[in-house]
Amino acid sequence: MKTSQREKSLLKKMGMKVGLVKEPTWEDEVCEMCPKLTLKQRLSGFLGLTAFGYLLTILATLTISEGYDEENMQRFCGFYIVGNFIAIFATGLWVGPKKLCKKMFKKKRRIGTVVWFSLMIAVFTTAMLKGPLGLVLGMMAAEVRSTSLLR
Repeated sequence: MKTSQREKSLLKKMGMKVGLVKEPTWEDEVCEMCPKLTLKQRLSGFLGLTAFGYLLTILATLTISEGYDEENMQRFCGFYIVGNFIAIFATGLWVGPKKLCKKMFKKKRRIGTVVWFSLMIAVFTTAMLKGPLGLVLGMMAAEVRSTSLLR
């Protein structure tokens, strides 16, 4: 006899009320959203996303070769940051999002991870809003430098 999704959910809620089942944490809920993938699927996804991330980074470099002006620098930052985010997603696909988050937010890496993500978002936002070129480049330099905090 196969149990439906609704029945499973109802049994789980009843188990939590009686104390037989622990209440799921946010970690458990996030992991439920991620399907179980085979090794071949993980490897294919990792290689594909990594290649795409590097392609964006190469495209970013090519935009600077067209000339060093504000518009090209904003395009460079956009491609560069999106490439970095895709590389992080690729790593998460390979090792699993739960394991990646646990490693990134270990006590010794926590501050570095938050600084790095914050600067990546700030660089991307400032570049897309056509902020001052000096500010964008300064934040980008700080973002690259902040990776040393992750070791």
